[in-house]
Amino acid sequence: MAMWKMAAALAVGCTMVIKPAQQTSLSMLYFAKLCEDIGLQPGVINIVTGRGSTIGDYLANHPGVDKVSFTGSTPVGKTVGEAACRALSPVTLELGGKSPMVALNDADPRAVAAATRWSVYFNAGQVCSAGSRLYAHAPVYDNIVEELAMMTSGMKIAPGLDPECDMGPVISEVAMRRILEYIEQGKSEGAKLIFGGNQLDRPGYFVAPTLFEASDNNLSIVQEEFFGPVLVMLKFDSDEEALHMANDNIYGLAGSIWTQDISRALRYSSELEAGTVWINNHDIVDSNMPCGGFKQSGFGKDMGPEQLNYFTRTKAVWATI
Repeated sequence: MAMWKMAAALAVGCTMVIKPAQQTSLSMLYFAKLCEDIGLQPGVINIVTGRGSTIGDYLANHPGVDKVSFTGSTPVGKTVGEAACRALSPVTLELGGKSPMVALNDADPRAVAAATRWSVYFNAGQVCSAGSRLYAHAPVYDNIVEELAMMTSGMKIAPGLDPECDMGPVISEVAMRRILEYIEQGKSEGAKLIFGGNQLDRPGYFVAPTLFEASDNNLSIVQEEFFGPVLVMLKFDSDEEALHMANDNIYGLAGSIWTQDISRALRYSSELEAGTVWINNHDIVDSNMPCGGFKQSGFGKDMGPEQLNYFTRTKAVWATI
């Protein structure tokens, strides 16, 4: 994620101060060592660690910062945006998501299940664009559930350094408890648990891959982002109903459409309220393509040519000679 920010800034000649998440600072400190090893000039890339509520707020509010670019949750992003506003610093916010996957009646159930497996359960669901709510047309719904159950049952849950690991633990005990609380809330609200829903009996913060079926689009597990390996499926009977449910959310980061009809997919994608729309795939990333959302998912883009503009300033110069 840091590289998404750094590449454009370096390309246009900016120096930068990077404040990584307090739970994952070691990787960026190691990266700083690599920068020293290759002879990068001191002061070009600077790493500062600490809590976001202190260090992050100080940096975002500092008059010496000309641009703020943040990736994180929507509540924290609002705080960062407010701090940048006090300093009148331009800001890019890549925030939370509750990305829908919409499988129309001619979708390939196996392809949908395979993409969902790697989107929602990859990195234990700790991906802002994870397709954590799956809307499936009635004719393909049961087949997708069956394929998901089969594929997920064969996943190897292990520490991330295990070369055969398919899914590792979540980042912390706090995160694990939050996910398990949402799972219990989903049960109490009437969602049907198909598989998973529990902490695994082993050392570490492991949550089993989890699938819910729901009939109410307003449930908390459907509407709210909680960054865990939990998928919620809902059935629909028409394209219009699916589009309404997919857009009925505060987030607008990403989404995917599944159909064999490309014209139908393009029409649908134009109406889906998401900054990125994939057709017959999900979570495909390329540095040439912009990444950033609408609504409560923030504004501005990472990657792509557009990002370069966020790290430059337009100046008008008039001269009479």
